Amino acid sequence: MLQVTNIEKSYGKQVLFDGVSFTVNPRERVGLVGRNGHGKSTLFRMVLGEEHQDSGTITMPSGYTVGHLSQHIHFTEDTVIKEACLALPPNEDHIDETYKAEAILHGLGFTNDDFERHPSSLSGGYQVRLNLQRCSCRSRTCCSWTSPRTTWTSFRSAGSRNFCGPGGTR
Repeated sequence: MLQVTNIEKSYGKQVLFDGVSFTVNPRERVGLVGRNGHGKSTLFRMVLGEEHQDSGTITMPSGYTVGHLSQHIHFTEDTVIKEACLALPPNEDHIDETYKAEAILHGLGFTNDDFERHPSSLSGGYQVRLNLQRCSCRSRTCCSWTSPRTTWTSFRSAGSRNFCGPGGTR
């Protein structure tokens, strides 16, 4: 559960939040819609701990993780599959779990041939899908994003019921 209580945030004289409170319960899906510059990304940064509110509290249970799909995509590996595997949780048994990344990528519309492509050679939509796969593997509790509708379309086309994998909260 994510609990936001009486937060306030402003930049100089521009007030973004004044006494805002809400709760996101387990298994609940929430959409945040608003005009540019009205605080959507700021709210996500505060929830992620990247930015601090002026007052109020943001609390999550211990062990609760939030993944965030950034609007700015950066790749460090030379193939799609290597990039996807970076997001897999550490495996102490040293068992190759590449198949997990492959399954999610297939669900997002990637082919086996795509796995050996350089991530930057993908279309913008497929780069977002790869980034969405990374977000889903890093966080089993909650994923958030501030990208345009391509991301939501990708998420829906992947079949959200299977997206986060076994034990994942969707």
